[in-house]
Amino acid sequence: MIIGSYKAEHGSDSADQDFAERAMASARDSMKDPTSVMFKDVTASAKAKCIEGMILAKNGLGAYTGYQSFVWINGQTHIDPGKLEVAPLVDNMKEWDDYNTASHNCGSALAQAMGEGPVLKIAHYPEGAE
Repeated sequence: MIIGSYKAEHGSDSADQDFAERAMASARDSMKDPTSVMFKDVTASAKAKCIEGMILAKNGLGAYTGYQSFVWINGQTHIDPGKLEVAPLVDNMKEWDDYNTASHNCGSALAQAMGEGPVLKIAHYPEGAE
């Protein structure tokens, strides 16, 4: 079933759609330039209380830096800080740990929700974003 730019799996309900819209709005609002944000490959579930996928936004210099993995769980947006390298270890260890914990928790919750029924899949948002 196609709902706007959402591609919902058969049986996905409006609770998942409403949840995804609220979670993506929260994730969008946490970015430096909320008007520039685009999403793709998003999986969302109201039962799991989280979403995960890819997010694209402009940085402080006004340039797009490429899609990055993100997780939204417990009202917080976690962006994948990239590879953990030896040099910046002290600088991004907490950010890296927070993202990985959130990603693990969301992945587990989504897996459980998928076992109980369909979840919402969003290919691109807003419509036409790639």
